[in-house]
Amino acid sequence: MRHSIRENSGEPLPDPRELSDEAIMDMLHDMGISMGLEEFKIEALSMGSPEVLAANLAYMASITDSEEEAFIYAAVKELWKRHLGYEESVEERLANFIDETIDIYTEHEGEFDRTFLNLIYARIRDFYLALVKEDGLPDIDLYNAITWHTHNDFEAFLLQIPHEFAIHGMIEEAINIGKWFADISSNPANFLRDLACILAEAGRQEEALAQVRNNLQRFPRDIWVIINAGDVMETIGQVDKAEHLFLKAKEMATNINDRIGVLERLIELYEKLQDKDKLRDIKEEYRRLTKRG
Repeated sequence: MRHSIRENSGEPLPDPRELSDEAIMDMLHDMGISMGLEEFKIEALSMGSPEVLAANLAYMASITDSEEEAFIYAAVKELWKRHLGYEESVEERLANFIDETIDIYTEHEGEFDRTFLNLIYARIRDFYLALVKEDGLPDIDLYNAITWHTHNDFEAFLLQIPHEFAIHGMIEEAINIGKWFADISSNPANFLRDLACILAEAGRQEEALAQVRNNLQRFPRDIWVIINAGDVMETIGQVDKAEHLFLKAKEMATNINDRIGVLERLIELYEKLQDKDKLRDIKEEYRRLTKRG
C-alpha cells in the first residue's frame, strides 16, 4: 500500500513555483508519477488543460492525500506555464487570490488585531467585487467555478470570518460579508442565520429580529435556522420565544447531533430560569443520548 511522502518526512510540501523543473519531476517521481519533461508536454497537449492532466496523474498514481493532490495540480500548472505558455483564467486568478487570503489568515491565527483583520476584509471585499457583473449582480457561475481551482474550502472560511470580525468589534464588516455571500452561496441559510446572531450579540435588536423573521419565512424547515433564531431570542432576553423555538427544533430533529445541539441549549436556558422540573427531564434525555452519567 502506497504511503504519502509526507508520512516519511513530516514536512509540508514545497511550492512548485520555487522549484526547478528537475526538483518538481523528482517530487512527482516520489509520488509514483514518473515522466520526463518531453513526456509531460505530450501528455499536457493531449489532455488539453492542467486540471484534467493533474486529475489523471493523481488517479493513475492512486493519490489520496489532499496535500499531494494540491501539489500535483500546482506542479502541473507551473510546468505548463514554463513550457507551454499557459495563461491563467479568471477563475484561477481569483482562486489563487482567495487561497492566498486564507493562507495569510491561517498563518496569523491567534495574533489577530483590527489592523490585520482590516487587511483580510479588504481582500474579501476585492474578491467579492471581482465577482460582480456589469449589472451589479454577483456572477454565481464564476463563484461556483472557482471551487474547482481552490486548494481551500473558501466558503467554510467565509462563514467563519464574520464571527472573528464581530469579536473584534467589526460589526459592519461582518454584516457585509454575510450579506454578500448569502446572495451567491448554494446554502444562503448558513450565512443568514449567523448574521442574525451577530446582530443580536452586537445589541442591534430590531435588525436581529427582522433577520430572524426573514430567515424563518425563507427557511421554515431548516432546523438550524430555527435553533439560531432561538439563540437570538435568548440573547435579546425573550426567553419564552427562545424556549418555544428550541422545543420546536427538538421535535424536528431527525439525527442525534441536531437533537443534542437543541438539548444543550435547553439545559442552559432552564438552568438560567432555575426551572428544576424541566431541567431534570431535559438532562435525563441528554444523558441517554450521550451515554453520560
